[in-house]
Amino acid sequence: MSLNKEIEAGRQAEYLLEHPVYQQAFSTLRSEIAQQWASSPSRDAEGREKLWVMLKLLDRIEGHIKSIAETGKMAKKQLSDIEERRNFMGVSL
Repeated sequence: MSLNKEIEAGRQAEYLLEHPVYQQAFSTLRSEIAQQWASSPSRDAEGREKLWVMLKLLDRIEGHIKSIAETGKMAKKQLSDIEERRNFMGVSL
């Protein structure tokens, strides 16, 4: 992926992570799953395992979006460094 595309994807990921609807959705899902786990009978190992997998999947999704945002930040820095070197050397873009 080009630096500009990584920067744009990063911006979109940042927007998503900061958006109240996203935050509310993930918070609500985590709370609901935790509540289901807390109210499940201890003998329901299979059901508890499924709830644990759901929580881990939420974490992975959020982690992936955060990774895209971080990659965008690094791409922006890299592009800035390239432009700075070109300007230093007297080369215009």
